[in-house]
Amino acid sequence: MLRTFLLSLRDSGRVKLPPPGGLDASRIADAAGVLRDMDHAARALAPGEPPAWDNDTAAWAAVTLFRACQAFVHRELDPPQVEALLAEPPPAAEPASAAWSADLTLRWLPDLVGLAAGIASDDPLVARLHALGRAWPLSSVGIRALAGVVPGVVAGHPCLRRLYVDRILERRDLGRLADPRVAEEARAVLGEHPELCPEAARVLSAAGGSRSPGTPIG
Repeated sequence: MLRTFLLSLRDSGRVKLPPPGGLDASRIADAAGVLRDMDHAARALAPGEPPAWDNDTAAWAAVTLFRACQAFVHRELDPPQVEALLAEPPPAAEPASAAWSADLTLRWLPDLVGLAAGIASDDPLVARLHALGRAWPLSSVGIRALAGVVPGVVAGHPCLRRLYVDRILERRDLGRLADPRVAEEARAVLGEHPELCPEAARVLSAAGGSRSPGTPIG
């Protein structure tokens, strides 16, 4: 169940969702190998040294995304059922490891929010998706409905910060550049080529800072 969901998500982005229920500990454990494979693949592409893997957080995030997708597909669920389905809090973990491990699956959160765009903004599913986006800033880049997202630990970890900025520039989610550490990383990424994201270059130039994109260092 969860393993099949993750394989389909990873390989094609197209998934089939059963009705809620039946996702017991053995089925979650059965998906551990897929999550590990996803971690290895992500590490191979990471811009720098990623944080350590946290198995419990990775499993929690996978289950959370799976259940959120179920709630989207099975719209017959009433608000209390949706709330109960998505009520499990994340496990305690080192913050940077948690951000990295959760992102293995929560990186699809913006896609789910996009699919849910036609649902009323006060719908409990939309509210819960937005809450997840605020709690996991690395994974929610591109969700434009979120304002004032605080990057937290993401801005303080070199690999996570670079990954965060790459997504901001790719998805033109320029409100995320308000954090000074994120803005400085974006300036460094754009470097001599502000044409890679002219919109971001304009935002960064207007905001000021130690230098503007395209200004030589030294």
